[in-house]
Amino acid sequence: MVLKVLFIHSGAGIGGAPVSMVTLAASLDPNLYDPHVAFTDNGPMIDICKQMGLRSSVTKMRAVMAYGAHVPLSIKPIINFVIQFIPTIIKARQLIKTEKPDFIHLNTSALISIGIVARMQNVPIIWHIREVVNPGTLFGSLLAGAICHLAYRVIAVSDYVAQCLPDVEKISVVHNPVNTSIFDPQYKKRHRKTINSLLGLSKPNILIGILGSVQKEKGHFVLAEAVRLINKKFPEVILLIVGGGAPEGYADTLRGRFKTFLRIPLDNQAKLNKFLSEINLTKVFKNVGYQTDVAPYVGSMDILVAPNTKPEGCPRSLLEAMSMSVPVVVSDIGPSREIMGDKSAYFCEPGNVLSLSNQLIGLIESKVLREQLGDAGRARALSKFRVENHIEKIQNIYKSVSNDINSKSVMNQ
Repeated sequence: MVLKVLFIHSGAGIGGAPVSMVTLAASLDPNLYDPHVAFTDNGPMIDICKQMGLRSSVTKMRAVMAYGAHVPLSIKPIINFVIQFIPTIIKARQLIKTEKPDFIHLNTSALISIGIVARMQNVPIIWHIREVVNPGTLFGSLLAGAICHLAYRVIAVSDYVAQCLPDVEKISVVHNPVNTSIFDPQYKKRHRKTINSLLGLSKPNILIGILGSVQKEKGHFVLAEAVRLINKKFPEVILLIVGGGAPEGYADTLRGRFKTFLRIPLDNQAKLNKFLSEINLTKVFKNVGYQTDVAPYVGSMDILVAPNTKPEGCPRSLLEAMSMSVPVVVSDIGPSREIMGDKSAYFCEPGNVLSLSNQLIGLIESKVLREQLGDAGRARALSKFRVENHIEKIQNIYKSVSNDINSKSVMNQ
C-alpha cells in the first residue's frame, strides 16, 4: 500500500529547511510513499520541485508564527496571525480534503495554525523542527508545548533542538543529510576555475565563503570586522557571500519605496554594503546572491566560515563544506560541535571579532591545516550524514507511525 504524504512548508524561498524537505520528499521510496509538497507562497522552490520531479502546489496561508533564536517575538506577526487565522484554517481544511493524505509532514514550527487544522481533521502530523524554538521564554515554551501536543511524532534535526522540546517520548533526532556525490571534492578544481572566472579573479587568492541570507544573527557584520583585521596582512583574501537580502521586487513594494524615499537601507544586504563601504572593503566582498545550486560555490572555497551569533538547528552549509572537504571556521554555539565533531573545524567565540580573525588566520597561513580539516570533514560527512541513512531513518519513522495508527484502528473496531 502506497501512503500519501503531504509536505507543507512556510513560504517558498530558498533556504536550508525547504531544500532539506524537498530532498527528502524526492528521495522517498516511490513503492511506499507518494509525496506532495505544498508551499504557503510562491517562490523559487516551486521550480526546484519541478526539476526534481516532485508534485507541488501553492496554497496561500498567511497565519504563520515564526519565532525562535533568529526571529524575536514582535507585535506585527501576532496581529497578522490573528487576522489571517480563520482564512488559513479554511484553506488548510480544503487542502487536506483535496489531497487526502495518510499523514502530514510539517517542515517548520511556524505552521502552528495548520497543525491545529490537521489535528481537528484527525490526520497524523509528523512535525519536523529544523530551528531552535527559543527555550527559557514563556512564548517559546508555549510554542514548543503546542507542537508536541498536536504532533503524532516530532523530528528534531539535532540533539540541541530536541532539548528545546518538552515531550521526549514523541521526539526522534535525525540530522540533516548532504548529498556526498554532488558535494564531492573531486570537483573542487573545476568549481574553483568556474567561480574565479565568474568573479573576475585572475591573481592567486584565498577564497573564504559564507552561505545564507545576510543577517546579523548569521554573523556577516562580525565577519566584516574580522576581515578588516585580516586584510591588512593578507590582501589576497576574498570573501564570497552566497545569499542575499530582501526578496526580488521588494524595492517596488510600498514599504520598499518608502524606505528608498527616506534613504533607509532596504534590507540587511544594503546595510552590509553600506558598512563595507565605510571600512573600505567593498572590493574584498563578492556577493553572488541566492543560488539554487550552491555546490560550485562551496567547492570553490578555501575556507567556509559560519560566524553565527545565535544558534541554528543543523546548518546545511556545515554539512556541504564537510562533504566537499572544505575546512570550516564556526562559532562555538548551539549544535556546532555536535555536527562538526572536534577534528573537522576551528571554533571561535560567538560575536568575538578577534577570536574569529585569529582562527581564520590560522587556516589562511597553513594549507596543510586546511587539508587536514577538510579530509576529516569529508570522512565525517560520509560516515554520519549521507542522504541514504537519512531517508532510511525517516522512512522507519513513517513506518512506525503507520503501523501504530493501523494497530489502534484495529483495536477500535
